[in-house]
Amino acid sequence: MPFYKILHPNQYSTVYLWKIGAEDCLSEGIALTERSQHKLLAMRSEAQKQAYKSVRQLLKIAGYTDADLFYDDRGKPHLKDQKYVSISHSFGFAALAVSEQEIGVDVEKKRPKIAKIRHKFVHPEKESLCPSDDPLAQLTVIWGAKEALYKIYPYGGLNFKEQLCIEPFRLDDQKTTGRLCTGIQQNKYEIQFEPLEDHILVCALATTAHD
Repeated sequence: MPFYKILHPNQYSTVYLWKIGAEDCLSEGIALTERSQHKLLAMRSEAQKQAYKSVRQLLKIAGYTDADLFYDDRGKPHLKDQKYVSISHSFGFAALAVSEQEIGVDVEKKRPKIAKIRHKFVHPEKESLCPSDDPLAQLTVIWGAKEALYKIYPYGGLNFKEQLCIEPFRLDDQKTTGRLCTGIQQNKYEIQFEPLEDHILVCALATTAHD
């Protein structure tokens, strides 16, 4: 079974990880709603199908069914028990985060493409990279952190470069701070990250207070 591990980034939150592969067991023990079945059949990519079913396997491990998960008009996932949920998948891994507080999760593969588009999401004055750390890994953390923050914001339409800020960090710290800026309000979030083989998992977590 390719279930990878469970993480507890804080006392309110749990992250479930699945290592995606072409295993036959992906369909075992899960019951899809009619809507989910139609969505799965419409997927042309086998990789998309594997990621979709991997998330449903994680839901089962977390004590939920496919019917417990639904999406709003903006595509944001929700659970029927009103706990916060966030979902991510990228090549080799799928992640499901469930929390009693706001949470965003993103798993990213370290790819040269991220370095090529850094001008689109890295603010040159606020998010300088540490010269002694792996630059691609740092960029992957920043991109993943902004994706995680974006998943928390319910309305969409954020500018990754200007409205999502990640404070400078060292990779060994495995944490930093992120700010989501909308108008005159700035919401502060704790950012945690860790390597997963050739991927990096990033979680954005609500702090006790916003400033």
